[in-house]
This record gives sequence, structure tokens and C-alpha cells, in this order.
Amino acid sequence: CVQGISSHFRRLVEGKSCEASMGSNGSCFSQGALSTVDQPSLELNVDAPVLLGNNSDETALLKQSEMPAGFALSDAGFDLTDDMPASSGETALLKDPLIRLSGFAVTGLSVPGKLGRPSMTLMTEPRMDKALLEFNKKDLIMGKYGAVGKAVPSPVDLSSPLWMQYGWMKIFDQVLFPAMIKNALEPHYDHAAIYPPDLQQLDYTIDGMDGNQVKVYCAKPQGSSKHPAIVHLHGGGMCIGDPANLFYHMQRVNMAKEGFIVFSVDFRNSCDRHSYPAGLNDCMSCLAWVHENREKLGISKIILSGDSGGGNLSVCMAIRAKREGKLSMVDGVFACCPFTTGLAAQKNASSNSSLLECKGYWVDSVVGLLFANLYDPSGAHENDPCAWPCNAQNTDLEGLPPHFLNLNELDPLRDPGLEYAQKLEDASVRVASNVVEGTPHSGDLLTKHIPGAEHFQEQFLSNLRLFAESL
Repeated sequence: CVQGISSHFRRLVEGKSCEASMGSNGSCFSQGALSTVDQPSLELNVDAPVLLGNNSDETALLKQSEMPAGFALSDAGFDLTDDMPASSGETALLKDPLIRLSGFAVTGLSVPGKLGRPSMTLMTEPRMDKALLEFNKKDLIMGKYGAVGKAVPSPVDLSSPLWMQYGWMKIFDQVLFPAMIKNALEPHYDHAAIYPPDLQQLDYTIDGMDGNQVKVYCAKPQGSSKHPAIVHLHGGGMCIGDPANLFYHMQRVNMAKEGFIVFSVDFRNSCDRHSYPAGLNDCMSCLAWVHENREKLGISKIILSGDSGGGNLSVCMAIRAKREGKLSMVDGVFACCPFTTGLAAQKNASSNSSLLECKGYWVDSVVGLLFANLYDPSGAHENDPCAWPCNAQNTDLEGLPPHFLNLNELDPLRDPGLEYAQKLEDASVRVASNVVEGTPHSGDLLTKHIPGAEHFQEQFLSNLRLFAESL
């Protein structure tokens, strides 16, 4: 069987591109999945060694006795017919990053996620990290309704009256979301963890550009030395959520412990009928205030960061800063699972997109559409890259500061995030992207309280720190 492939890869089969991922045990193909047919070369792009052979835990992809004559890895210079180990327990290790399986096609593919099994949930998804799986089996909210591992079901959709869409999002914001966070996190974080003595935690109220007041929560290391700052934006599709809840409070604390001064913006949400660009305006107001007070606040550089809807705002702030001639305010962007797609992009997703592969994994597709609709109810900004960065052109992106996109394997937003990273690269922006395996949407940002999953949070914070050091 094929093992050791640690990332997604694309296959070219009969002229069609489909995306698949390896499960925790590497299983992806059924026995005898390769056959001699007259097809174009099949290209596998991988970023880890590939093991070909038998595995004691799996049925072999292709036994030596089943190999067709002339089966060869042309670019790697490795002829499997000659060199495949005779022992079924042995493996052959290839390290070439691009392998072409010439003259063969794949049949009987096990398509990942809901593309292969529409009834799949995170609780039955073989790629789901086992520690995260065990922790989330104890879900005290959705477990009551037999919906563990599923997104919160929505009683309204785009066909519902707008007042009903606003009403449901308000219930989600004020009742469901807080209850979910409380049950998931409060038992694991005491007062000492929330308010560690080695940090200062302050609240500011600043003037917004629309004549409003914007509350900003700050966490910073004690002392007077300079530190990099993060203007941090909470998730919730620009529609719900706030930086005061425990999930984002602990993110603020954890980043401050890494040596950052963190400013979390309580921007206006669209569920309160503050559509685009109200929330983005509040974030830009905070950025301007932080930049103007760099010396007073002890700031060495400014990074924009957030997850999901906050990821959208962080990348859109950079685009808008360029549009307004304010790029000197921004040193870098570290966006986590950004929500980059408006209504049209979600509705027209390609058949193999993660929007369909991971549909309902934590993030409900109907709710995603509602978020997009309430953020821009008239649709007037559908093509504005400051609202939906999936529409950005080279001219919008050229000259932007370095970006890091932190994405999750089991997230509907994974592929749109990768596509945005490609747009940045095409515009000659320095960009890195990381797909965190086995994790759902935002599933790696706060995991210290989950036995066996602590490394996700540690890696996220390490990547953030190294990115800041690189600027």
C-alpha cells in the first residue's frame, strides 16, 4: 500500500483533477487499483517519502506478483519490477518529490470525506486526529441531539426572509455559541490560567472612523521592552462572536506568553445589522491607532491575524491598506483558515473542492452562505477583494507584506485558502501555507487542554513566532 504521504496531492486521471488525502494509516486505494491502460502519465506531488509495499495493518495496494511488466518510476529512476522487495513485510523508500507513474491509470479510488461518503461526519472521518476525536465525543451540547461531529443545524437558509436570517444568527451569537464555548473550555481553564501574573491585560476604547467607539482587549508581557504586536480578529464569519469569550481570551493570553502584544478588536458584527464595511472599518481604525502609538505601546512591528471570519478581515486589511496607501502600517499577515469566499464563489464551488469534501465538518454550508449574505445583503460588494479576497487580482496583491496561511485539513475553507495563497505567490508576495493534518476548522489553535493534542497549539504558536522573527 502507499504510506507516508503527509499532505494532499492531486491526481490527473482521464483529464480530470481530483483531490484526495491519506487517512491516518495511509489507506487510499483498494487492492489492484492500478491497471495497464493507455492513459497519460499520473503525477503525484508529495512532500514526504512514499513507501511502496505491504503493511501489516493494510491490504497491499499492489503485490509484487500483480505488477504489470514495465511498471517504472521514470523520474525517480526506480524500476519497481526489478527492485521491489520480495518479502511482503518489506518496503521500498523513495524520496523524490515528484513521481510519475507512466502508462497507468487509477481506478476504484476511495474519494475523501463527503465526496466518497455523503453521510460521513468528523466522528467517522478516518483522517480526524484521534485525540481530537476522543475529546469531541464528549460534546455536551450537540450530543444531546445525536449530532456530535456535525455542524449546528440551521433552521433557516437563503430562502428565508432576511429578518429570520438575522434572528437565527442573533440566537447563535448570544445563546448557542457561548454555551458551546462554556461547556468545551471552562472546565479546563481556571483563573490562574486566564489571568497569569506574568501578563498585563488591559481594555481600551478607541474612536472608530464611522463616529463609533471600538473596544479593544489587550494582553502583553510585563515590562517595558519592545515586542511585536498582533492586531487580532475573532472568528464567526464577520457575523457572530466576540473577543471576550474564553476561546479568544485564551488565544490572546497564549500569544502574549510568546512575547506578543495582542490587540483583539471587538468589531461590529453583521448579525447586529452592521454589514460590510462596518466591521472592517473598525479593524482599520484599530490598526491606525496601534500604528500611531507604536512608541508609546512599545511595539516593534505589527502583524494582522485572525481565524475564519477574522482570517478574512486580516487579509482584507492588508489589501485595503494598499488601496489607501497605508502599507507602512503592516509588517505581516498571519491568517488562520480564512473565510475568503462570498455567495457566488460558494455556490459555484468545483465538484472536488473542500467546500464539498468537508461539508458540515464543524462549519455548516448553509451557515456559511448566511454569513456571506448578511455581511453583504445587497450583493453590491461580491467582487470587492476587500470583502471577499478570492476575487483579488494581481494589482490588488502586488507589494503586500509577507503572509502565512495556517489551514486545516478537514475544513471546508481549506482549498479556498490554498487558492488564495497561490494568488499571493502569483503576485510575487512572500507567502507560506501550512495544512494541519487531522484537524477541523480552527481545530489547532487552542488544544493545550486536550490530552494527546497539545502539539497542535504548540506548533501554531511556534509558526507564529518564527513568522514574526522572519519579518
